[in-house]
Amino acid sequence: MGLKYLGREPGSDFSVMTKKKVDDAYAAVSASDSFLHSATALAAATADLATPTYVDTQDGFRATKSAVDSADANYLLATTRGAANGVAPLGSDGYIPSANLPTLNSNRKPIFKNVDTVFLTAPRVVTTTNAKEYEAARLTIADPGFPYIPVPFAVIRGGAVNATEPASQSVGTGNYGQISILDASNVKWGWCITTGQHPQSWHTALPFADNTINPTARPPVTGITTLSLYLGVWTGTTYTFDNVGLQFYCLVYPGV
Repeated sequence: MGLKYLGREPGSDFSVMTKKKVDDAYAAVSASDSFLHSATALAAATADLATPTYVDTQDGFRATKSAVDSADANYLLATTRGAANGVAPLGSDGYIPSANLPTLNSNRKPIFKNVDTVFLTAPRVVTTTNAKEYEAARLTIADPGFPYIPVPFAVIRGGAVNATEPASQSVGTGNYGQISILDASNVKWGWCITTGQHPQSWHTALPFADNTINPTARPPVTGITTLSLYLGVWTGTTYTFDNVGLQFYCLVYPGV
């Protein structure tokens, strides 16, 4: 039975395609989901594609913002070079230019300071282990205008003359004196323990240093410093110091 048309009838019904013919033709050339999946899998196996695992691994090597900020905090800005409170630059010779160095003060020389006042004007018997029982002498270091390190010395004669003399002169009496050089804050700058012999002999107090204090690590002092020479008993009951020939002085060295 022929087709019914509106308008002019075609010359022949053979010029019209049936739906089946169109469906068959489309089925022959169309790409199905299974075809696309298999083709994609084949391409991934044969081509250099980036998988999610690969991308995540590579991203792990990248620096985070916090890591960059933390590392940058350890660096000095270029603007700090040659600036106040910054870093000194280096010249072409590898040394710091003279313009970035402070003026050297060649007037900072060691100073000798002798005793100002001697209070020990006669033999003195000390009877307690108080290191400051008796002030024998005093000196004051005037402000030299720069940080400095006092290096004091004292020489004084003493003996355990009030103790019973042992039969052997090589045996001590058991009475020992101590000589201390202290500042106004009781910082010990010099010290000495005397012998315990009955006859008087000379004893020298040297700059103080024991196994708990490193004198080279002590910071330099500034301004005026007063040092006093004190006498006391170290062990025993009495010790006698003599004023004859007493010496007390200090070497003052620049601290920088």
